[in-house]
Amino acid sequence: MEGKLIMRAVQYKSYGIGADGLKHVENLVPTLKKDEVFIKLEATSLNPLDLKFQKGVARPFVPRRFPVIPYWRWIGRVCSCKGELDCTKAKRSISC
Repeated sequence: MEGKLIMRAVQYKSYGIGADGLKHVENLVPTLKKDEVFIKLEATSLNPLDLKFQKGVARPFVPRRFPVIPYWRWIGRVCSCKGELDCTKAKRSISC
């Protein structure tokens, strides 16, 4: 993977395994498509809502494609964007 940007993440590959199903992985940073923003996360947490989704509680309402990276709470910085988006806030901290 020389020359490619790598991101570290925690992900799960199926419903119902619980916290034991969470695995640390390294993935290539995806290439931005039109009107997408790249946010470098500085901190995130695994919370009860993430575990409920992992158990499949919302399966009838929110179909998932696996693998899934839990993402309900985080803070990060806008690094870049593509398309007609306003990137003047790049390098600014944002949270969800």
